[in-house]
Amino acid sequence: MTPFNPNEYIKSKRRPFVTIDLNKPETYEDRVMELKRRAQIFISYSRHNIDIARKIESSLTARGFNTFIDFNNLDYGCDFALTIYNNIKEASKNGYFLPIITTDYIRSGFGRQELKLAIELNGDIIPCIVADSVEQMHSIIDKDPELRFLLASKPYKRISAGENLDQSVEEFCDWLVSVDLARNR
Repeated sequence: MTPFNPNEYIKSKRRPFVTIDLNKPETYEDRVMELKRRAQIFISYSRHNIDIARKIESSLTARGFNTFIDFNNLDYGCDFALTIYNNIKEASKNGYFLPIITTDYIRSGFGRQELKLAIELNGDIIPCIVADSVEQMHSIIDKDPELRFLLASKPYKRISAGENLDQSVEEFCDWLVSVDLARNR
């Protein structure tokens, strides 16, 4: 029988962790800051955009962020509404709420409710707008006055949904790392 390995167990739960060498107190602050940087990111999306959501979630996880996305983090039999609420609250307090904004998202009742809650909780919202062109992005934004108002006060970035999707997702996630590092300095 294989002995229990706490590091492997934590990795299997997709939770961030750092190892702190208790013999090197001078490294404590750096290690804690590294863990703090691995903020919770709540990913809100329309089911019509699940492939894009999966790519973003995977890329952010690879960069050390602790992501919450329904298809990975909701257990059967859980109180769906309470779990969503608690994780938006956690992301608002210690991380980011990341809505993947598309025409489908704007029409989504669940996405709008999640976004409204994140706004009410006064959390850091980092919108990701999925559009093939700047013109398409503006047409998405212009359809919704609340969204237009939100975007006037938040940093956001566009992801191209075309053939450069993978590259565009990577660039978005690199940008989010830089936003996060600037926030935690």
